[in-house]
Amino acid sequence: MTPEDLLAGDAALLARAEQLTEAEAHAPIALPGWTRAHVLTHLGHLSAAFARQARYAQRGERGEVYDGGRPARDAAIELGAGRALPDILDGLRAGFAQLADAWNALSDADWSLPCAYRDSDLHATRLCWWRELEVHWVDLEVGRTAADWSFATSGHLVDWLLVRVPAPAELTASDTGRSWTTAGDAPVPITGQQHALAEWLAGRSLGDDLTGALPILDPWP
Repeated sequence: MTPEDLLAGDAALLARAEQLTEAEAHAPIALPGWTRAHVLTHLGHLSAAFARQARYAQRGERGEVYDGGRPARDAAIELGAGRALPDILDGLRAGFAQLADAWNALSDADWSLPCAYRDSDLHATRLCWWRELEVHWVDLEVGRTAADWSFATSGHLVDWLLVRVPAPAELTASDTGRSWTTAGDAPVPITGQQHALAEWLAGRSLGDDLTGALPILDPWP
């Protein structure tokens, strides 16, 4: 997924979020304990954090993705989700604008610059943003579902989340023909459409539309 594609996705998500009412923004969603306001707040914070990762990397520096680590991140989301919708949208616009500015300043070679995110490079932040944008857009429950994911998106999600499968298994996408196998003898077959495999691995479905004995998944990587 190119940076341009992802920035276009940001703009499309923002346009849809701007159609929400105050009540819709603060209504519960399927994510335990979260509302749409939590999702939008998180995306605003993460986009700004990844913009900062890019700026750090270009200066040859490394800094935390979130000051104060995961506890500070969680507290900031909880606090930010209590804001009025206009303030939440302002934060989302600001984060998306920072990310666009930072990414537009990168050369092709700059994506290989090291950063603090997972002790990796800036390309890893781009892949993470791809996952976050696509999965959380579905979480918003505003009409977009996992079935709307492109084959590239659902395939990437399965690639990334396959480590959640704790037992030997062979996952087969009935619509694309792709298959993934986890280590071990006598892998259990699990079959379904590619987006359904990705949705289950992402913890966004129980896998009712898949065939096979589904294990309890390990945490997200």
